[in-house]
Amino acid sequence: MRDLVCEHLSDKAVKRPLRNAAVQVHSPERASERREIAMTPSELARVMSIAEADGFSVSKWLAAVVRSRLTGTPQFGAAELQALTESNRQLALIGRQLHHLNRVLNGHSSEIPEVSSIDTIRQQISVHTAHVSRLVASNLERWSVK
Repeated sequence: MRDLVCEHLSDKAVKRPLRNAAVQVHSPERASERREIAMTPSELARVMSIAEADGFSVSKWLAAVVRSRLTGTPQFGAAELQALTESNRQLALIGRQLHHLNRVLNGHSSEIPEVSSIDTIRQQISVHTAHVSRLVASNLERWSVK
């Protein structure tokens, strides 16, 4: 584990998941296995500052590093999960607006669609896309060496 953390913190970190690892991504398990690792004071200080900046405790950050490497999947922090929840809420709103607009355009309503409503939906999609792109980029940056 120490080598994995050191590799992650080093300038020579390999940024690919361990594809041959026998990890069942879709089988929820309770984290019950514990390991102790020894780090130098400077390594621990660096891990603590990165974990805090990412919104993790040290142990959760270390587990996220391992999971990210083993599965090749994103490991989102609390702020990112909150942003994704908001993102899904916005997508649901956009979906309802598009459904309403579709009903109007297909003659199921006496309303006349306004160009401004289409522009509003287009703007919402652009804002949402930019937000999700920033979120994904921040997650990728988290697991790269700075």
